[in-house]
Amino acid sequence: MPFTPVAPKSTEPPPGVHYEIRDATGALIAVHRREDKPDGSKRMWWELPDGTKGLRRVPLADLPLYGIERLDRLASRVIVTEGEKAADALTTAGILAVGTVTGASSCPGPTALGELNGLWVILWPDADEVGGPHMQNVAPGLTGIAASVSLLGWSDAPEHGDAADYLFPDKSAHELHAMALAVRGGAAPFAPTGPRTLDDLHDAFLDAAVIPEIVEPTGGGTGADAGDAEGSH
Repeated sequence: MPFTPVAPKSTEPPPGVHYEIRDATGALIAVHRREDKPDGSKRMWWELPDGTKGLRRVPLADLPLYGIERLDRLASRVIVTEGEKAADALTTAGILAVGTVTGASSCPGPTALGELNGLWVILWPDADEVGGPHMQNVAPGLTGIAASVSLLGWSDAPEHGDAADYLFPDKSAHELHAMALAVRGGAAPFAPTGPRTLDDLHDAFLDAAVIPEIVEPTGGGTGADAGDAEGSH
């Protein structure tokens, strides 16, 4: 697979990022804004499509998964991350992914998860004390929807580590979002900048543990391989 060269990391403070949360038809539902601060912390807030701050009592669970409008209906496998940055990192590498937008303390509701009908779903939790429970709480909502549900474990992940740290540890949220937008626009995927390769990630897909008490593989999807997660552009 050809890859797009990655530009050197900028030394300037990263500008803000705004993530468009759209439903499966592409309609804009909300905008999630992110500001990364010089001390490494971040601030995030919601806006409605008209710029009004907040969600006007719209429950977080009712919001679509980030990137659901780009879901390839011919795909057999998708990764679900916690948050937009991690989903952007996978998209940047050419991996089909969507992200929860509820935060770790809540979960997507049945309408949002229903868009993953029939897919082999791999849940990729953040490597922290709330990331695992978040995805363990997401999994039951996929019962009767997903063809299978697996949990991807990254044994040597740094604290709070996610897909962005795995693939592009030197890239900011702003840089990853710009790269993901380029891939969505038809550019070639970007090669990972970290020590791990896509082959490592594909091996991790195959090693992901199926959650048997949630759902077992069914139907004709048993022949899918890790490469089916590619093709998000």
